[in-house]
Amino acid sequence: MTLEGWNDVRAADAYNDTEATARKWIGRYSASCEAAYADAFSQSMRLPRTIDTGKTLLMVELRKHWMLQGRIARTLGVSESTICRVSERASMTESIDLACRSCSVS
Repeated sequence: MTLEGWNDVRAADAYNDTEATARKWIGRYSASCEAAYADAFSQSMRLPRTIDTGKTLLMVELRKHWMLQGRIARTLGVSESTICRVSERASMTESIDLACRSCSVS
């Protein structure tokens, strides 16, 4: 690919960059000219592993009602480690542990 007589090797040398990066920028410029000079946002706009907010709230509510992680996981179709992470984020693990200890002491 060339642009105004510049190939990817010459562009890479001129800007002290890799050929792959030069190829990427030449491709961007060829596709949209001036707008291509702005750096493209490389972070994904979507988080494929995020859990639905409603499902997260349901996990927290079920844990508050003393339902076990395994049962919640089977019911909602998620892993037990996901239930654990959601509980930790909701700061529930400490309160549940303390409540369990207070019950066994009495």
